Amino acid sequence: MGLRIKWDDPDLDMTGFDVGGGEIYHYKNLPFTGILEESFFANGNLQTEIQCVGGHPHGFHREYFENGQLMQESFIKRNLSYGALREWNENGDLIYEGVFEPEPMLVLAIDVHYRENIAKAVGVVFEPSAPHARIVLTEYLTDIGEYVPGEFYKRELPCILKIIEKTDLSVIDFILIDGYVYIDNDFRFGLGGHLWKQLDERKPIIGVAKTSFLSNKATVRELKRGESEKPLFISSVGIDLDEAVRLIEGMKGDFRIPDILKKLDQITKEV
Repeated sequence: MGLRIKWDDPDLDMTGFDVGGGEIYHYKNLPFTGILEESFFANGNLQTEIQCVGGHPHGFHREYFENGQLMQESFIKRNLSYGALREWNENGDLIYEGVFEPEPMLVLAIDVHYRENIAKAVGVVFEPSAPHARIVLTEYLTDIGEYVPGEFYKRELPCILKIIEKTDLSVIDFILIDGYVYIDNDFRFGLGGHLWKQLDERKPIIGVAKTSFLSNKATVRELKRGESEKPLFISSVGIDLDEAVRLIEGMKGDFRIPDILKKLDQITKEV
């Protein structure tokens, strides 16, 4: 569970709020992971504590009676309640038990835009059915190498990894990239596949490409969204391809490009 610190610890700072409205906590200038003891009774006993991961309230939220008995326990994921809710009386008897809706799925989509020898990488964390991002992450990289035909991933991958370094992957269900997982029908890796290996195959990768390759038709599904006759080209690793297609198909937006990916593209290209 990491560190356990008190609310008034001088090394704890609330650095702001994420797009979803949740607090962001840093401890000694790093995103805080551990238990935050929020309040105490006059007798010194703990009253409220919350679990944090990567700077965000994420995990359990517990409240206690003055005698030290647990009064209520619930769970949060990126500031949304989920799972079990339990309440006890001062004698320790369970008096209520309920369940919140299942925890939301969170997706990290990353895009990179190049201007001369500078790259701007942007990541957005969002729920697939939501119209807006919960978190937006931006990173600038200099001295970017030239594009080498057939080795595009060598230029793009370091930029994507910079965004992932700023993300708590434990709360991410899938990663979306602008491109392909496989570049041919023999399952030779493209950008998405190399990213999957770089992450030790821990997170499913979905590639959403706007242009087709002749060499990878067997490893790609075409998806037409909205009224567009022009498809998106979906590939995946670590998740069934049909499931990946359904995920992209169900994303918010009435047009070919899901709203959140269109917004990501706009942010990435902003000066």
